Amino acid sequence: MRMILIDAHTGFIWGESTSSDAKSAAGELDQSNFVSAEYEETGIRDECAVYHIYAVPVGFPAIDDGQDGDMIKNVLKDGHYVTSLLRKQDDVF
Repeated sequence: MRMILIDAHTGFIWGESTSSDAKSAAGELDQSNFVSAEYEETGIRDECAVYHIYAVPVGFPAIDDGQDGDMIKNVLKDGHYVTSLLRKQDDVF
């Protein structure tokens, strides 16, 4: 399954993955940016969410520009909402 991860704060496409589940997709993307985290599922309206994840159909166009408004609209229109994720945080002392 091809999943598109939308940054919950900017609304831009942050990346894509063919991982088998949403948490693995987020981990794969974050590790490519030297971030290691665990994730928890949450709702699309949760202000603490970091990613909204959509599954897109076979044949969906390649993502060339994650800030392209038309591409983002197409993900929202043609993709299937899977879940939203937040990063689990350790206690800060």
